[in-house]
Amino acid sequence: MGSSLFWFDNWTGLGPLYFLTPADFYCNEEINNVSDVVTKGRGHEPTIRNNLPEDLANYRLIDVQPPYRGDELDKPWWMLETKGDFTASLHGSISEAKEKKGMFTRRYGVWHFKVPLGDVLRSWGYHMPSMCSCCASPKEETVHHIFLRCETAQRTWSYFSAAGGINIAGMHLHQLIVKWWTTDVLPRMKPIFYAIPSIIVWELWKKRNGDKHKDKVSISRVIFQASRNIQQLVKVRKPGIRSVPHR
Repeated sequence: MGSSLFWFDNWTGLGPLYFLTPADFYCNEEINNVSDVVTKGRGHEPTIRNNLPEDLANYRLIDVQPPYRGDELDKPWWMLETKGDFTASLHGSISEAKEKKGMFTRRYGVWHFKVPLGDVLRSWGYHMPSMCSCCASPKEETVHHIFLRCETAQRTWSYFSAAGGINIAGMHLHQLIVKWWTTDVLPRMKPIFYAIPSIIVWELWKKRNGDKHKDKVSISRVIFQASRNIQQLVKVRKPGIRSVPHR
């Protein structure tokens, strides 16, 4: 249905268009989703040409044909496989590298041809759902739990959502992220609101891994690190502001 973000998702295969445009290029922030430049299943050529540099507009963007169904969200496409489905294709890639240099097996210990792939995956915990290490009571470590429902996630999202005027009560993770992307704010704030969910999810993932490997991080530290990343993003986008507050 074209729900991917026009500027920030890699819907063309070239990478996020926001980062492919020149630094001084004005990105029309009224265009949010791919559907905004699609008419009857085709890219609307005048709109694309009016809102992208000529070289990008000419690079087959007009011919990119997103499946256009009004009732189905866009889905991730695994670009290493022609079917588009994620697979554990690491075995083939590293085995091929081993034949060339052997560095993966001898230096880093990533793979050895005598160790079955299933044993490696089981050693990484893929054979069973693990338990969340930051909750007082055992909870299954699902994506939804790690990034939204556990205490750390709840307090972190609540901290930033309160400042952003977003009510997270009863939301699923996908709904919450979309809410950050679609909240009606001043145009200069939109890139910040687009980035905040990624920043929060990244810090939550770092905490989860730290807890698993005996390097525990406090909830306050997660919020601090996310705030610092947001602060740095504002400094990059608005270099004229001399003092950007951390909170």
